[in-house]
Amino acid sequence: MNKFLVPALCCLMAILFSACASYQVTGPEARKINRFLTRVQQNCGNQTIGGMTVTSLFAINSSDPIFQSWTTDLATGKLSKKEYARTINGAYPGSNNDRAIACITGQLHSSK
Repeated sequence: MNKFLVPALCCLMAILFSACASYQVTGPEARKINRFLTRVQQNCGNQTIGGMTVTSLFAINSSDPIFQSWTTDLATGKLSKKEYARTINGAYPGSNNDRAIACITGQLHSSK
């Protein structure tokens, strides 16, 4: 029974997060977020989360925008680094996501 509970909870969490992140950011904040997402893709794209590269997680954004939504929430401060790591590890369990998460959160302080 627990075998089905964890995936079900992950799906529920993904639905809840995507429903909460439905607003559109504009202006200077949007440019800041876009620069951050570009740095993440350029500098962390080859890192893996849940067995998939960060680049591929952004590529599937059109059908499943949850990864980009969470990463955007990290950039805007809606998610702390610790909350982001917990969220990513909860959604993509059974994989060592630490290097990718460290790389992504490290882009917050990059000054490009």
